[in-house]
Amino acid sequence: MDNNDYRSQLENVMRSQGMDDEAFMKKLIDAQQEIMMNADRLMTEFTGAGDISEIMNMPVSEQSRIFRELNEKLCEMTGIDTADFPEDNDSAAEREEYKAMLESIEVPEEMLEKLKKYRRNSIYIEQSEAEVYIGCSKTGGIPDVYEGFEWVRNSEGNPLTFLMQINCEEIHPFDRENIFPEKGMLYFFYDFDSEPWETVENGHYVCYYDGVISELRPCEFPDEPAENSCRYAEGNCVIDEKAVEFFAADDLPEYDDNYEAAEDYSYEEYEGARYRLLGYDPFEYSEKYFKLGGYSNSIQYGLSEEFDSSYVQLCQLTTYESEKCGFMFGDGGNLYFYIKKEDLINKRFDRTEIVLQCY
Repeated sequence: MDNNDYRSQLENVMRSQGMDDEAFMKKLIDAQQEIMMNADRLMTEFTGAGDISEIMNMPVSEQSRIFRELNEKLCEMTGIDTADFPEDNDSAAEREEYKAMLESIEVPEEMLEKLKKYRRNSIYIEQSEAEVYIGCSKTGGIPDVYEGFEWVRNSEGNPLTFLMQINCEEIHPFDRENIFPEKGMLYFFYDFDSEPWETVENGHYVCYYDGVISELRPCEFPDEPAENSCRYAEGNCVIDEKAVEFFAADDLPEYDDNYEAAEDYSYEEYEGARYRLLGYDPFEYSEKYFKLGGYSNSIQYGLSEEFDSSYVQLCQLTTYESEKCGFMFGDGGNLYFYIKKEDLINKRFDRTEIVLQCY
């Protein structure tokens, strides 16, 4: 393909995506051609990797971070501002169209009654710009820990990444089923180096402190991780710190996780009934908020295949991007924490199990 054919194809693609600013299109195409002609040099210069294969052997979260930074630097080099791109409203429009479809479905009254008995409470977690203080619930940063706390390391000797701490007194007003401790602190850690998709030894860690919150103190991040820790080498072992707020809402299982209630109805009827009873779109909430308890919003398959009725979902965390370092589970996925009901009652959070799913 010669240069003119290449430019012509790019222009057709851009117009199909809603771009009609000829000057901007020319600027973007010029930048793309410059990038293609200098791809190997730019990759090495900006990432320090010898070639693309070296990057592709890294964990997915590292790949995503590198390509995000590379894209920012390429935009800076070529003078392209991502804010100039036409706003993509397709996803929002599709969700509104989907909700309108759900509202229009005629749901049998007996199905609504049948589904009501599966309702559980979810405690949704929303990140906020509120002040972070010692002992508060938060995502990222460094944990506020008790005397004797030891930072868990993976099988390679690298420290796990601190995800979140939950002050149980703060969630108690929203715990309508009283399944969580009334006081104390829950801590969540995950191994972003090896990025396990399921429970492995020292691949994640959940612990619980039942003492006095005012006695907690910030913990310094381990200063001697193994040299092969890609997250430490890149200086992003610490997730950006954010305060959180909570609210409670009813939750219902997805179609694939409720064979008993769904067997006599179509997917559309089931989801219409679920939407009618909840009063919100569970998929939309799963992209905006983390949650404690409730049911999982699966990506690849229903998690009832792995966790039977003796388990409950402890926590669901979703991918989010942040200025420096957020959560990236696989390729934009979710991380699910499950625990047996008996272990939850006995506060044996060290027996928590995980599953990662992504797109």
